[in-house]
Amino acid sequence: MARKKPVDERVRAFVAAMLADRVENEDEHIDDIERDMEELADAVSDEFAAQLLARQSQGSPSGPLCPDCGKPGRRIGERRREITTTRGSAPLTEPKCFCSACRRHFFPSVSASGPLA
Repeated sequence: MARKKPVDERVRAFVAAMLADRVENEDEHIDDIERDMEELADAVSDEFAAQLLARQSQGSPSGPLCPDCGKPGRRIGERRREITTTRGSAPLTEPKCFCSACRRHFFPSVSASGPLA
C-alpha cells in the first residue's frame, strides 16, 4: 500500500521529536526497542481512533435525521461505549436522539448499513 508523502514526513518529524526526548541507553537490546515500538504504535493507534471516532460521532451540523422517517430528531443525551477495532478497543461517545414524529430514540451513528457507516 502506497503512503502519502505528507504523512511520511509528519511521521518522521514525530518520531524524531520522540527520540529527542529519549535517554540514550547503549545496553538496550532489540527486544527493548521492539517493545517501545509496539507501545508507541498502540498509543498512536488508540489516540487516532479516539479523535477520529469523536469527530465522526458529532454528525452533521444540521442535526440528526431519524432513520425511519427522515425527519430531524433532537439530541437528548449521549451514550459511551467501547467498539472493537483490528488494533483493539476504542472509546466511542455518540449522541442519543429522539424523533417526536416516530416517538422513538435512535443513535445517528447506527444506520441501515451498520454502525459508523
